[in-house]
Amino acid sequence: MTSSSRVASAPTGGGARLLVGILVALATLPGCAGDDARTGAPQTPAPRTDLRPLTDRVTGGDALAAALLAWTSSGRPSSAALPDLPQPLRAALEDRLRFHALDHVEIGASAAGDGLDPAGSARIRRLAAEPDAPADSGADGSNLDDTLADELERLAALAGAEALLAGRAWSMAPVDATSLELDTAADTLPDRSDPTSLRSATPDTLRLDLRALGSAFAARTRTALSLAARRRGTVVGASPREGLLALVALQQALALDETVLDQLLVDHEGTSRRLDDPDAYDPAIDPVHPATTVRFTSTPATPRRGDGVVTEDLSADLTAQATLLRAAAELGWLADPGNPIAGYRELFDGPPFGERDAGNPATPGLLTWEDDVRPLLHGPRGGCLSCHAPPAPESRFRIDSYDHVLGRDPNALPRSGVAPVSPGDRQASPLWLVLGGPWTDPGGRRVPRMPRGRAPLAPAEIELVGAWIDQGAVERRRPDGPGARPGMSLARVLLQNLLVLHTVDGGRFDGLQHARHDGDGSGLVEAEATGATLSAAATFLLVAPDEPGLAAALDRWVDAALRHLVDGSDRIHATLDLHRADPDPLPAEPRLGASAALVAGVLAAARALDRPDLAARGRALGTRLLDDHFEAATGRPTERPGVYTSTWSATDLAHWCDALRELAVAGSPTAVDTFAATVDALLPVFTGSELDGSGELLGDGEPDTDQDGIPETRGGGPGPRFRAAARIGADPEPDPDRRISFVDQILPLFRARCAGCHVEGARQGDYALDTPRLAARGGESGRDDLLVPGDAEASLLFRKLADRSPPVGAQMPLDLPPVERRGLALLRAWIHEGARNR
Repeated sequence: MTSSSRVASAPTGGGARLLVGILVALATLPGCAGDDARTGAPQTPAPRTDLRPLTDRVTGGDALAAALLAWTSSGRPSSAALPDLPQPLRAALEDRLRFHALDHVEIGASAAGDGLDPAGSARIRRLAAEPDAPADSGADGSNLDDTLADELERLAALAGAEALLAGRAWSMAPVDATSLELDTAADTLPDRSDPTSLRSATPDTLRLDLRALGSAFAARTRTALSLAARRRGTVVGASPREGLLALVALQQALALDETVLDQLLVDHEGTSRRLDDPDAYDPAIDPVHPATTVRFTSTPATPRRGDGVVTEDLSADLTAQATLLRAAAELGWLADPGNPIAGYRELFDGPPFGERDAGNPATPGLLTWEDDVRPLLHGPRGGCLSCHAPPAPESRFRIDSYDHVLGRDPNALPRSGVAPVSPGDRQASPLWLVLGGPWTDPGGRRVPRMPRGRAPLAPAEIELVGAWIDQGAVERRRPDGPGARPGMSLARVLLQNLLVLHTVDGGRFDGLQHARHDGDGSGLVEAEATGATLSAAATFLLVAPDEPGLAAALDRWVDAALRHLVDGSDRIHATLDLHRADPDPLPAEPRLGASAALVAGVLAAARALDRPDLAARGRALGTRLLDDHFEAATGRPTERPGVYTSTWSATDLAHWCDALRELAVAGSPTAVDTFAATVDALLPVFTGSELDGSGELLGDGEPDTDQDGIPETRGGGPGPRFRAAARIGADPEPDPDRRISFVDQILPLFRARCAGCHVEGARQGDYALDTPRLAARGGESGRDDLLVPGDAEASLLFRKLADRSPPVGAQMPLDLPPVERRGLALLRAWIHEGARNR
């Protein structure tokens, strides 16, 4: 900020006096975020002068919003997964939490325009295929926008909020690099009472991380839990704004639930898969998992819809799947027909969210794009995405999405001017013609057989594509209905993955969980991932106590975590490398987010399993957590014990809030006071209040006129979204003990220097670099020395990048500048460390 800020008073007395002082200061604050008549945000003390925002990005803010909303469930029934606190928070503090958390969700879901458009979600695509779906009013070749608009009109009517519907830019999940920077002219002053004026800048690349998706899922589900049970007669919500937000948040949570099962599952080869019967899924026979990072392709006409999906990180990430599992389980509780709260049950009693007429049943033997053709063309057998997907599709011939295959975007037709597929006529479909042999386009250009440079598809595979076209080129089978109970099918798939793919079975480390999996275990165990798994499994057990094998698995996981991730002084260690020869392989230093996540997980497991002994151990871990990571003099958590310089992410702060809440439920006498002090010290920094980069909103030259820590706004309306990170003091020193990470360091190097040929779906020479396991394969050459763990000089991959004249072929990347020295040093060190997937 450019103005001076007051320094928050440090707590000087006991915990009770601290809380009383904070609450007295808050006693005059206005009501909760749903109050349409409010005139501004609750006033909060200014952040300390040594606290500053680290980034304008907001990815991760949903995790913080979800954690704060969990604290606001006290005093009213919410969810079996979110128990009431022994003593509810004072109303002023609870209103303050709801204000910021719900405003963050509202701007992200219905005003920012900076994420994935729910029109491209699996839910809307399913509804658009129903016989009674609205027609394509925009003549753009798709009725997806019309179907979304139709559903939103239903929701607005149910909330009595028709006047609030127009002009909003819907976003069901934030994408990577989403910024607080407003997408407006420099001289345009945003009207904070109008959410449609709060449009964040949209990133060029729609890249989505599964952890961010899971956090968005959780924030939207908890928003619905917080607001949807309230009624104004038969109208949903205590106010039109609350009602519309509740219903939109629920619609988007359901859309995310279906989208993961329908569009984001891959096998360990990177082939996209869809589970027609999730409840019958067995990862021991045919494993699939949500891809850790995906890139959505789109058209200029629909820049945020996500018409196609390209996998960027194939591995199964334990933290991401656990985050998703917890959100799915909470959605399952909300949608349960036996939910004890009538306001929730009514939402699923018929449309818009309950079962509706499914129309014609699925046709036996019907071939579809999703089930039959896309896996063939996009997978290793076809390998078509390496040439015919963005950023530079050859001859502008795109097959990365169904809409492009049918030529529905008039601005993105192939160079020939002919759509790849003409439904019902294979002889008029270039896609089929080029698979069987050369094709001459209308301009006389001869197109060779495809896939070029690879073995042709088998006659039966080419016939499958032709038969699909002749049947009408259907996108997907029409389901008999929306499927099993919302949330629960996805939760069961993820639980099976945690049991089979990630859990160490037998031996000394039995019950520990691999942090990542891409066909084999990574060997790395993380306290954050383990704690997230324990919290998620505990939530699922509370929601579905009869789920087979769940209680036994949770028992096993938590006992293994306490044996191996905690030392004799109750200090939690962040990582454990199962490949080290050291008989007690513990790293040196605990971290705030990792320690807090494990404390929250142990206490949640104790509650779900009803184990008093485990609860006592969890409280002891919590006591050590507070001793190591909380400074009573400043009212702030610290990232590292005894180190003043700290950097916090919104996700780490969310873990901290979750741990304090579990401690409060377990009877800790100081947890609520500590939480209140944390909110007082950090929330003003994380709210990202300087939306335009300078904080100037009123035009008076002073961004914070009343010096309350929050720049003023014109009128009421939504407040700012949560930032991704904040920092105290100077940058922290690098950790000399940190191992090189494939995900954080090596994969970005491959993406930057090998793009278009060997990553993100491209497989020139049948060779891919998306995971260490794929990088070790020889592709078409069949060599077994591409990646030799422990020996970079013997690894042909390293030699091809480092040598001007490598042992085989030319230096890579072909016809481009060589990889810089720093990148080669990273790659060499990673290979020497064992080329592990961490």
